[in-house]
Amino acid sequence: MIRMNATSRKSRIGRKVRMSERDYLRRVDAPGSVSEIFDGVLQVSPSPIPSHSYWQRLIFRHLDQYSILNPRSINYVDQDNDVVIGGRAGATRPRPDITAYRDFPSLEELVKRDDWSYFCPILVVEIVSRRRIKKDIERNRNLYWAAGGIAEYWIVDPTKDAKRPTMTALYRLIGRPDWTQKRFAFTDEYQSSVLEGLSICLKELHARR
Repeated sequence: MIRMNATSRKSRIGRKVRMSERDYLRRVDAPGSVSEIFDGVLQVSPSPIPSHSYWQRLIFRHLDQYSILNPRSINYVDQDNDVVIGGRAGATRPRPDITAYRDFPSLEELVKRDDWSYFCPILVVEIVSRRRIKKDIERNRNLYWAAGGIAEYWIVDPTKDAKRPTMTALYRLIGRPDWTQKRFAFTDEYQSSVLEGLSICLKELHARR
């Protein structure tokens, strides 16, 4: 198991270090950092700030409640899991803030295939951080499209106003070569184009917290 002390963590944040997928999977993030691997290169970022975690928690809870009522649409919701992207120059495993799955298996089946490479979410959510804007808006847009099984990608952006974030919904339409995209203000409600009965309004989530 690969560990990092506080000094090495600070020196690695923002740096790009080549690493095998095997070593990446054995690695343990130090407190205060989050790592991903992209084209065989380890990328270490600072942990999210509290306002980022606030919106992540509200949206996770909202999707989890939806999954309880609509298990045929979503039957499992989690946070900070790997999404494995094939066909790249090297191992690529971005870690969305929230992942929602339609056909997540039972525990008995999980232990037979106990790696995220076997599972692809139907919905991913990223809360934009000032320190990682380009990653969430540009890089991940292309990666999640390449994942194939991801039907929707929500980007929640609190960087201009953490009290009134905006949201961009990207979703697949048959025959389209790229995401269809819609932007929503803090007060707007988005009705999912893929998941029946799923809607979200950031203002309402905040009011119900």
